Amino acid sequence: MREKFLLFRVLRFADKQAFGELYLEFSPRIHRYLTFKLPTPADVEDVLSEVFLSVWSYITTTPVDSLSGLLFAMARNHVANYYRSKGRVELPADMEEFQERILFTDDGAHLRQIEAGTDLELVREAVLRLPPVEQAVLLLRYFDGLSVDEVAEQLQKTENHVRVISHRALKSLRAYLESHGQPTA
Repeated sequence: MREKFLLFRVLRFADKQAFGELYLEFSPRIHRYLTFKLPTPADVEDVLSEVFLSVWSYITTTPVDSLSGLLFAMARNHVANYYRSKGRVELPADMEEFQERILFTDDGAHLRQIEAGTDLELVREAVLRLPPVEQAVLLLRYFDGLSVDEVAEQLQKTENHVRVISHRALKSLRAYLESHGQPTA
């Protein structure tokens, strides 16, 4: 309800303070998403700025039902533009820097709870082996704590597809950890 009120204030009055509150609420999630998609922290900060500037331009002229969905759609578009401008059409194959940034920071607390007693380096290796879409689902579900329907909205997939992806990712992680003699809950 608060989000709708703030969106109304931005649309009706171009209220910068209301937009600032929306930024504070949503920027951490978009930042984590961009951290997953982009190679360096500087690129993440640049694209994050571009995303919110684009969102400001859009929501000051057009009513929006779901700011979260709009933000993630614009973030995806800006990531695609980033790689197009760099002459690349796919994500970097080496996701190691991303993994280290989330698995070895406070943002990795959820994973530490899920895999208590498991070698964190082994978990990192297991996550690196997952396809990017499975990594994205795990990131949104377990690091951001989003519900299945929120993840589905942000990744533009059905709820059922997100459940299947999540199940496969966790099954793969569990199998990898068990094959290396680690306990799984």
